[in-house]
Amino acid sequence: NKFEASGIMVLNARSPSLQYQIKVLEEELRGGNDRPSDTKTRTATSILEQIIPLTGVYKDVLTLVLTTLKRAIYSSTLTSTEAHSQAYLPYFEMVFRLEEEKKAEAEELKDESEQLRSEVTKTKSESGSIAAQLDKKTAHQTDGIRCSVDNSDLSTFSKSRT
Repeated sequence: NKFEASGIMVLNARSPSLQYQIKVLEEELRGGNDRPSDTKTRTATSILEQIIPLTGVYKDVLTLVLTTLKRAIYSSTLTSTEAHSQAYLPYFEMVFRLEEEKKAEAEELKDESEQLRSEVTKTKSESGSIAAQLDKKTAHQTDGIRCSVDNSDLSTFSKSRT
């Protein structure tokens, strides 16, 4: 019976100290990355809660330290989790969730922005085409108006001379 994790080999872990060490190392291996997790944190605090009564004269100070750490780690927000029916959510989990939400929102905004840019480009292209057609028609119509005005001016001018 040997267990190897993070370079530490444990043979026949019968002592409580080695059993706690194995629990922590198993969680580290299961977690797989350096990112903190709710499960790792719960395992660590659970082990501390089990060890503190065995610390003799340091029991009270370690209880106070553990309470302080829990207040620093866990928010006052209750949430439903997979492992626990209802539990206090660690602040880092809240941050991770917010980061994920922001990433998703940023992706949506990026997609919307690209779609709007495409629509604006299409609209500009269409409006440029329409403006060119209007310019052509307007130029053609104003040429006809100028001719008729010029001709009428000439006829009026020649009648007044006679």
